[in-house]
Amino acid sequence: MARDHARIDIIIWDDPDWLDLSCEAQRLYVLLLSQKDLSYCGLLPMRLRRWASKCRNTSVDNITAALAELHNTRFVLADHDTEEVLVRSLVRNDGIWKQPNTLAGALRLAFDISSPILRAALAEELRRLPARCGAAPQMAAVALVAGAHEIPPAVQAACGTGRRRGAPASAPVEPTAPAVAETTGLSEPEQVVPTAVVEASGKGSGNPSPIPSEIPSALGQGEGGRGNGLVVPVSLSETQVQGVAPAREGVRTREDATRLVAEHVPTLPRSVVVRLVGEASRLLAEGITAEHVTAGLRTWAGKRLGVGLLPELVAEAMRAPVIAQAAGRSRSDDAVAAAMELVRRMAIEDGEIGEHDPAPQHLAAVLGLAPTRGDLLAVGSGSFGAVPALAGVA
Repeated sequence: MARDHARIDIIIWDDPDWLDLSCEAQRLYVLLLSQKDLSYCGLLPMRLRRWASKCRNTSVDNITAALAELHNTRFVLADHDTEEVLVRSLVRNDGIWKQPNTLAGALRLAFDISSPILRAALAEELRRLPARCGAAPQMAAVALVAGAHEIPPAVQAACGTGRRRGAPASAPVEPTAPAVAETTGLSEPEQVVPTAVVEASGKGSGNPSPIPSEIPSALGQGEGGRGNGLVVPVSLSETQVQGVAPAREGVRTREDATRLVAEHVPTLPRSVVVRLVGEASRLLAEGITAEHVTAGLRTWAGKRLGVGLLPELVAEAMRAPVIAQAAGRSRSDDAVAAAMELVRRMAIEDGEIGEHDPAPQHLAAVLGLAPTRGDLLAVGSGSFGAVPALAGVA
């Protein structure tokens, strides 16, 4: 069912992270929440011009600046390479997690996300959902980070197995309803998180804001919802409630993270170092290599970014070889096209082909040239045997 309204909890006006935003950023956040094409997992196509047109006093530059502010504070995340925007906490804040069928739809739509940055952020949100949602969100989080292009059968089968509204609890896994805090309306009850081990080290409930007070949070957050917890995700093949990771493994991972931070990040305040180590520990626990985490730490050290953006920087490092390979193929294709055009022009001058004849077909038939991608140009016998090969075509 399509969305026909946007939910904004009034406690958002008690959140200092929200109040620190500029009026342009606050307005854009509300605008994004109320877009018709916002999916249940929080994904939006990046349409800067359309958003700017919603107010006659707003330009594309205004929208771009506001979007950057929301990204830096993690209210939303944007990937300009894939032209996607994620309203990070929509699944929790819009009550989607409370509706099994709608949550199942959100998990299915999550696999439409192309950006590894947005996938990692949404996976973190899914791990924060309460135990009553069942194992599906935790399993989907693992599959998203792994790069699955469609919802795995195991996740599909797990959808709807969580406790439905009105159903009696069959085991003491359901957390008790938390009391509403007097100041912000947010609370952090103790809970059993299925299929994941969480080592919280932050403050507050963590959201850039409007979190319903009854939602347990699996991570210590604070400061615009930047996560500081250590999460050990489950595997898709084996799910266990109240699973506990080996303590020695967690200690070793944190020791490795501490070493990487000490080696590659300049001296920082202790509170920042603790949060940075927490982020690095979580990434290592997910199975991400130390080399990729190191690359992310080095990039973070040279930028003015919050600690919570380290996963996004690591994701960029992970996809760097793919981007470089794509760029290499593009340059090779351009060189091949230039070489074929040169030969075609010479063929036209010698009267072998017509002025408007398409190059590939005629060159292959008349000149014996094989315009295959990644191969050297092969010129057959005749007056074109002396055509020089272009450097760099391979």
